[in-house]
Amino acid sequence: MCLFGHIHATPWIVPDWSHLAFTEECAYLGTPGMMPVTVPIWAQVRDAVGPTTVPKLVNAEDDLARASNRTGTDNQRLRHLDQGPRRSRTPPNAFQTGRIDWSPREPPLPSDVVGRSVDRYRGTTRCALVGVVLTVLIAGCSSSGAGTGRRAAASTSTPSNPAASASNPPTTTVRPTVPPEAFATTDAQLDDRVQAAALPGGTIRIVADDGTVLHEHTVGSVTATTPLDVASSSKWLTAATLMTFVDRGAIALDDDVSRWIPELAGSDPPIRVRQLLDHTSGVRDNNCQNGGVPLAACVATLASSPREFAAGSAFSYGNSPYLVVGRMIEVLGGADFATVVHERLTGPLGMTDTTWPGVPGAANPAFGARTTVDDYGKFLAMVLHGGLAGRARVLSAAAVREITRNQVAAYDTTHDYSVGITQIPRYGLGCWIDVVGPGAATQVVSGNGGKGFYPWVDFTTRTWGIVGLQDDRGAEVAVPASQVVELQARAALIP
Repeated sequence: MCLFGHIHATPWIVPDWSHLAFTEECAYLGTPGMMPVTVPIWAQVRDAVGPTTVPKLVNAEDDLARASNRTGTDNQRLRHLDQGPRRSRTPPNAFQTGRIDWSPREPPLPSDVVGRSVDRYRGTTRCALVGVVLTVLIAGCSSSGAGTGRRAAASTSTPSNPAASASNPPTTTVRPTVPPEAFATTDAQLDDRVQAAALPGGTIRIVADDGTVLHEHTVGSVTATTPLDVASSSKWLTAATLMTFVDRGAIALDDDVSRWIPELAGSDPPIRVRQLLDHTSGVRDNNCQNGGVPLAACVATLASSPREFAAGSAFSYGNSPYLVVGRMIEVLGGADFATVVHERLTGPLGMTDTTWPGVPGAANPAFGARTTVDDYGKFLAMVLHGGLAGRARVLSAAAVREITRNQVAAYDTTHDYSVGITQIPRYGLGCWIDVVGPGAATQVVSGNGGKGFYPWVDFTTRTWGIVGLQDDRGAEVAVPASQVVELQARAALIP
């Protein structure tokens, strides 16, 4: 989690976003420059740490011990991503929104902050011919024969990255070869987590950006192909689907939502699209979100209900705002929610086992998806690659950057109940910003759900991973328990 772990500094190449352009068809980068910055693999980020401050080292073992003890048993307090009433929040200063803000280039770190990288992508063009294999081995060239379909229970070496070149060298910090014992603690923690919750099983998978499965471990009957209710991991899929319309210019993040949801006309101040996605809209949760009610009817009920606070004045994690987003997707796409998501996101990604119970009329865009580790991993790979799925572009790179950027930096989120569960004070569009580095650059982002399904993307190691299970005991217990496993998994990649 964002509050645990050792710091490991590494050079990272970050795009110069000052050349960003936005057209009717899509948002794109026009001849972006590249600038090196140094970012930690993760850091302890607390309120006292500023966005440009390099966090100090922390003791991972102590933090893990605290995380293991951070479980709740009071069923009256269970809510988080899927259920239960909100608590009161302390309103922060009003957040001044504008048109789409594609953050400027990150400032470089001081020269005394030095990173260390491991070149895990030795390109095949630098390898000698077969006749001098010994020379290749000495030079450390990795084999390019590792296929994307390899599924290893132990660690595997990382094949070459054809995109690497002398002008744009690889700067990741993942081990070039990960010894099998590196994930021993991770696997033991997953086993304990499944046993403690009396679950039928669970699985974890960690994948490099070239598709190589670096590690996979399964316990019990749950595998990468087992359908799971993923709770609020659904929100990431819903937000990404809406962003496909933003890419085309059909809607803008700071537009008044009443243009598509007339029932919300007259809201003062107007509710913006962005505010629905980042939980600052003031739309209050309602029992109609709990299933069985058609999406259009539930949104009409939400529109006629009192607001929790004035739009843009506070942060309050909830589910009902995403039902409004789902209804906007229906209006924009001209079909029911599940059909539009399939046409614009899950279909192009080949997520054939992802379903939305309640279709066609009562799918739940906030916490209703049912999917597999195999399927959700395809979405994570697209996020890791800046919107690309193979050679097909599903989202613009700028859209992915906006999704994974902390949208609520101007708010006091510390009193929010769900923030208390996740221990993550930052939120993007449909996802949590687990770890940030200097300049508030996103390093790790997750779509953790209240049933313990924990998908993440680590931009520093260029990997994605999933703790795949379904824990129905409540978010207050399920989320922290999966976070412990996720943290250990990410730590195992660091030399």
